[in-house]
Amino acid sequence: MVLTLYAYLDGKSYRIGWISLQPNGDISGGLNDRAFVAREFTAQLFVWSVFNRVRVAYLVPDDPKAARPIDQPHLTFHVPAYLHLTSKGNRVTFEAIADIALAVDQQGEVPWVRFTSRPLSSLTEAKGGTRDIAQRTVEFAATAADRSIELAVDFVRPGDTTALTGANHCEWLDHGACRLRISATECAPQRPTLGWFHES
Repeated sequence: MVLTLYAYLDGKSYRIGWISLQPNGDISGGLNDRAFVAREFTAQLFVWSVFNRVRVAYLVPDDPKAARPIDQPHLTFHVPAYLHLTSKGNRVTFEAIADIALAVDQQGEVPWVRFTSRPLSSLTEAKGGTRDIAQRTVEFAATAADRSIELAVDFVRPGDTTALTGANHCEWLDHGACRLRISATECAPQRPTLGWFHES
């Protein structure tokens, strides 16, 4: 199933991002916009610690002079514990091992993906979607065309309904052993960017 997220403003819909839920339990998230990544960025994190865990935030610069664009960037969690960032052509620029189920059990929630769109005024109005795959849509109201939208995808405990602080809209999905919180938040206008957290 693919969950597509739209911002709605003045009678128009703008496709912001998507979440793909695979039958084997894998989960991917992506931005419909082009996103920038740091020049020659690659990282591998294969050490996992149950105790003394460290959270690392990867915040990709939105300045084209310090970054390079990649097509169709998306982050994927392969159950039970493999994460990677992939672009068009299956080029992997980040990969890591993380026991998400254990981390969620210990601390309640695990922040994961952060995608930020261009301002709505620079996006093309959505005229439809792909119909050859099972699809669900989530539409949330925006307040201004000059605002960007940040999509956050986090792992939370089963049954959790705690909203992300400051979010305009939150949606919860259960998939296999995972529960996801998908949040949309308006923010200052930005270039399309991506970021993510890793628990190591």
